[in-house]
Amino acid sequence: MTRAAALHAPLQVRWKVAALALVFYVAFLVATAPATVLAWALAAIGTAVLESPEGSIWRGHASAVVIADASGSVRRYQRLSWKWSGLSPGLQLQIEAPGLRGAGRVSFTVDGIRLEDIAVRMPASAVVEYIPALSRVGLSGEFSFASKRLIWDGTNLKGVATIDWHDAASMLYDVNPLGDYRAHIVKMGTQIDFSVETLGGALRVRGRGSWSETGRLSFEGTAHADGASRAALADLLRALGPDRGGAVHQVKFEKIE
Repeated sequence: MTRAAALHAPLQVRWKVAALALVFYVAFLVATAPATVLAWALAAIGTAVLESPEGSIWRGHASAVVIADASGSVRRYQRLSWKWSGLSPGLQLQIEAPGLRGAGRVSFTVDGIRLEDIAVRMPASAVVEYIPALSRVGLSGEFSFASKRLIWDGTNLKGVATIDWHDAASMLYDVNPLGDYRAHIVKMGTQIDFSVETLGGALRVRGRGSWSETGRLSFEGTAHADGASRAALADLLRALGPDRGGAVHQVKFEKIE
């Protein structure tokens, strides 16, 4: 070994040690990063604002999360918690608020933001906060939303989900509850296709429809009531559509905003 090579060998060792130390230092900083770093990141990209975050970016909680949707409406949900989960990068989120309970997993992939194992429950009366026009209907019961996987590619949300309405009722009608219903939803691009079925109850509804982001909403199906509730629901059935025979009413509408 030449004298130059002998001098160069220790230098290479020192650089490798320094590089390894730097890697461990960066890993240490990431592993011990406080929850405020996550709050700063979310606020920087305009996704959400965390109030009083505590813990770390890997496991922590906040007194509330504030989210602004595309229309500019601001929603505040109390008691958010998160933790790192699985072998792939992802955060397990949980919200426990007076009008909303939910959990799911959020991960970041080359396809976009992936939402998995989503389960959300809320009282039907809380829907008024999102659709004020429904305040005149006086809905009750509970809505539940579930999806195995949704993907947000930065422009569109894609995936399938189900929405259940348990013990569905309205203050406009004496029959309480009307029944239990399920909507199967497929979201591709700017359109949502859905089908509705009745799981049980006095009012039986089934059909298919679609909704687009341009404001077009359409639905076509049938509705009928069981014998014991037919008289009490006669006005509602007539409002839904004409009797096509056998006390089965056709339900068909289309709305374009």
